Amino acid sequence: MNLRKSLHDHSKKVHTKKSSRDPSRDLSIPVLIRTIRRLTKEKVQMASEVSCMLRNQVVERVSAKEEANILQAELDSQT
Repeated sequence: MNLRKSLHDHSKKVHTKKSSRDPSRDLSIPVLIRTIRRLTKEKVQMASEVSCMLRNQVVERVSAKEEANILQAELDSQT
């Protein structure tokens, strides 16, 4: 009987701790779903930005290479 009472008291303590947790760390299913959606949206946005930056770098490199080829051709024609 003491063991049962002890377990019951322990259960109350655990339950009390759960109810006094920090509300900013709410782990309810709707909150988790919103968090996952927000993070997924941010991840897609960041991937899009990185993709755009990489595309711009490729365009700049192609342009620089074309300019270098033109300058090399001019230099070769002068000699």
